[in-house]
Amino acid sequence: MFSFTYNIDIIKLNDKLPFNQIVFPEETARLWKINSSIPGKATYHFLSKEIEVCTSPELSPGAVELHSRLVSDLSLSPGEKIRCLYRKKENLFHFGPSFGVVLGDCSEVNEMPFGDLTPYLTEMAKTCEKLYCPFTVFSYKETAGSYTEGFKYIGGKWEKALTPIPQVIYNRIGRRDQEKSIQCKHFFQRLTELNIPYFNDRFLHKWEVYKYLLNEPVLKPYLPETKYLKTLTDLEEMTEKYSDLYIKPVSGREGTGIIKVSADNGFYFITYPADEGWQTKKAVSLKQLYSMLKGRIKRRPYIIQPMISINEKYKAPVDFRVLCIKDSYSIWKACSAVARVGQKNTIVSNLAKGGSQKQAMSVLEEIIPPADIPHTERLIHELSLLCAYVLDRETEGIYGELGIDLMIDNEGRPWILEVNIKPSKSDLPQTAGSLPSVILIVLFAVSLAGFTD
Repeated sequence: MFSFTYNIDIIKLNDKLPFNQIVFPEETARLWKINSSIPGKATYHFLSKEIEVCTSPELSPGAVELHSRLVSDLSLSPGEKIRCLYRKKENLFHFGPSFGVVLGDCSEVNEMPFGDLTPYLTEMAKTCEKLYCPFTVFSYKETAGSYTEGFKYIGGKWEKALTPIPQVIYNRIGRRDQEKSIQCKHFFQRLTELNIPYFNDRFLHKWEVYKYLLNEPVLKPYLPETKYLKTLTDLEEMTEKYSDLYIKPVSGREGTGIIKVSADNGFYFITYPADEGWQTKKAVSLKQLYSMLKGRIKRRPYIIQPMISINEKYKAPVDFRVLCIKDSYSIWKACSAVARVGQKNTIVSNLAKGGSQKQAMSVLEEIIPPADIPHTERLIHELSLLCAYVLDRETEGIYGELGIDLMIDNEGRPWILEVNIKPSKSDLPQTAGSLPSVILIVLFAVSLAGFTD
């Protein structure tokens, strides 16, 4: 069993030491009950070296002293804060935890090397430093063997660095085609071979998420009826029940590709985004409507759902995004909630489609009677946590962060719209310190790497 964690602020290089010697402060050695020099083994991820551990009364707390050759052999970075765990039984000194975020692409010649994710990952890098957690951002394409050429945040800017593949990895590959590529599959297979845990295992599409959530009886009343749209019969069954419907691509993101269908006195109207804005076309029969949709359905799988009523106050779609993250005990927490308000006369609220973000409570106060607000707020958080728990239960792989989208109809009833496996990070709130959501996800990663105190 490991003892307490020693947080290392500075790795001092001393080439006058024997190349296999590590010197800890006497005070730290006393807490580990190391009275004099002892033989042992130092490990950093899959790298290990036989060492001799010594103590020094002159070495300040938070420091450790090594020969530069040993630093190189273990791939430690003298400028990075890191932790060390001591397992007395084997005299094992274990360094880490290194945490990495894997992306599809990184740019070498851009001030925003990770696109819209750059501010979020910069915030994560600063938080990791505070938590003594070496941090790397890299592309799966830049990995060979057990090493990757990624980016580290050093002195206020991102710099390229060759490092061992981190000890725990957050999958933020943003494109499904990249995640399904042979190269990417080999990368994740390599992680499995190296026994490296990674979380947010893979994209899930809307239809499989719906089926997973439907397995939970408590959630079922809050799920809008959903069909996989394949045939005229599917369309006919839904139009007989509902006058307004949404048709959504099963793998769409940020409101892309959503179509609205409305029935009125025997006519059907479809509204969809076009280059010149939102367009509406009329069909005189269900067969004609299906004919208009058929080309899209053949090219790309779609689901069909009843439309949740447009909010009467805003005259626009309003939904709520609840961010759920696991803590260091792998228990889901509802970390934050925001409301997104679409533009008038549109059918989506996504920020990428012109929607605006507001505080969840301020919007609830505008659309819900005061007496119902506490219950509604509690309910959307409880439903979100249950969605996260159910998806975690029903799927393989590890998930650590999910964004749950819900809508409240004009009767005040919440509906679960979808679960985002890679929640958007393009609009970060301004805070004085580290974002609570970033702290939580880093602590979850630290625990997966086995460094929970």
